[in-house]
Amino acid sequence: WDRLLGACRLPLARLGEFIEHITYGPIITGPKAEPLDRGIRVIHQGQVASTGVDPRGARFVAPGSPWDLERVRLLPGDIVFPRSGVAGVGKNRAAVFLGSYDAVVGSFVDLIRLRELDPCYALLCLKTELVWAQTYRIINGVGTPNISFSEISSLQLPMASEHVQRALADEFRQIVHPLHLRWVAGDESAGEQ
Repeated sequence: WDRLLGACRLPLARLGEFIEHITYGPIITGPKAEPLDRGIRVIHQGQVASTGVDPRGARFVAPGSPWDLERVRLLPGDIVFPRSGVAGVGKNRAAVFLGSYDAVVGSFVDLIRLRELDPCYALLCLKTELVWAQTYRIINGVGTPNISFSEISSLQLPMASEHVQRALADEFRQIVHPLHLRWVAGDESAGEQ
């Protein structure tokens, strides 16, 4: 981390400076939701691919059910961040929700809504070695890897110029996202996600 920090020539800013809303999905005990063929998709860690949210395999819940809370409803541009486990936060899985369907996050997934920072640029920062090294230091230890709201807020992102931020975010939306949609639609030539 110190080596990476010393090598970074960009100013750094805490992710928390840009967080407008952060939450995780409801923890519901008792009976499970009835299986439905349509409704509100619940995005769990298994639906978070490296290039975006993959709605395939998401279960559906009824609108207005205990799982469908306003605070966990995804809006386009929200960051979906698995918060626990080796296969989630331990693999640096995060995505920007750019879907046009109704969805909520599950209990082990954080919803991060930003202001004054493009979420696609923030996602690209989260994937950098600099930010991953910080995340890895936080989650490494005894027991299941886990990251809290305050730890997410403390992550320091490299702040490129607004022009560079916009260009990178635009490239993500124009190149990566269309390939992600092709992959979700079953086009294996779009590449492994």
